[in-house]
Amino acid sequence: MLHAGSKQVCSASSWGQPSSRDHLLEKFEAPVMRSKITHVIFDVDGLLLNSESVYTALCAKILRSFGFTLTYDLKRKLMGRKPREAAAVLVSELSPSFTASEFTNIWDRNLTEDKWLKTSSMPGAERLILHLAEHAIPMAAATGCYSYELEQKLKYHPNIRNNLSHAVTAGDDPLVKHGKPKPDVFLEAASRFSHPPSDMRNVLVFEDSPLGVEAGLAAGMHVVWVPPAEEPDGAVPQTVPLSLSDRVLRLKSLFDFRPECFGLPPFPNE
Repeated sequence: MLHAGSKQVCSASSWGQPSSRDHLLEKFEAPVMRSKITHVIFDVDGLLLNSESVYTALCAKILRSFGFTLTYDLKRKLMGRKPREAAAVLVSELSPSFTASEFTNIWDRNLTEDKWLKTSSMPGAERLILHLAEHAIPMAAATGCYSYELEQKLKYHPNIRNNLSHAVTAGDDPLVKHGKPKPDVFLEAASRFSHPPSDMRNVLVFEDSPLGVEAGLAAGMHVVWVPPAEEPDGAVPQTVPLSLSDRVLRLKSLFDFRPECFGLPPFPNE
């Protein structure tokens, strides 16, 4: 296990512009190194699977039909939320001529299972999942979508599905009262491990959305953030205080993740 003050340092060229594996995590000796990571929780859309692109395309199509454009600033306010909470945000942000219910009805009619047929895993996702599974690190998923959607997506990705102990879907799980950026979905996922973590600081969350980063931090966990390419530079999302930046690690890709920086077994031959 690594400790703050150890001579072992993981380094990167910059927080805002993470690059190659040889230049990762400039002097990354945050408190995470004082807490042994025992459990890992993954977001799914845009983090493990490129399914976020399906949601983006459908949302943009629906908004265009009402005369609106889906900008990245608007998208980042939606990513990770429960579907109905996201629809409410759209209505609030755009003051459009449709209701949240009308939007979700159109959404549900158009989000058919065939949309997931060409969904691929994100770079480095299966490699990381299989590595952690080999070392018996407990893993779960915590996502904002509905349970039936997650089942449809993951059936095409057995290396991911078969190595997750469970998944919590905020979209329709009755125990998840609030979606991201509230911590509910991550806390619920942590509680469902057969041997739950003794301290939330021992849990590492992987996220792509700014709201997901907020949720992981609110749960008391540490977060690896792999945002979309459109995300502005910065160690943490703009909505997260810089005082919490020592609990967030921004990476360009899951291929850049170095498990040993978190007290986890390193990848072989690295």
